[in-house]
Amino acid sequence: DISENFKGLAKYADNVMPTISSEFNYFISTLEDYYIAKIDGLNRIYNRLQEWDFESRMFIIDILISRINESGIEEFDEIEFKKKLLS
Repeated sequence: DISENFKGLAKYADNVMPTISSEFNYFISTLEDYYIAKIDGLNRIYNRLQEWDFESRMFIIDILISRINESGIEEFDEIEFKKKLLS
């Protein structure tokens, strides 16, 4: 069982999944998909992040920001994204 703090988050990276490099990458990809493909994606991400401590949420949010920027989505506002997820 992975505890929902930063130490537990690090263990996510070690859990290998057959089709994706790790459970952590699967989790991040799922959150990224919520933002890109779902009308209420930001709310879905917010709800999933509530399972984690503050340090873990910041780490996850920073990775999501990087991935979303890399995806080329226009008009992505990093500051507003982070503000909404940490409110």
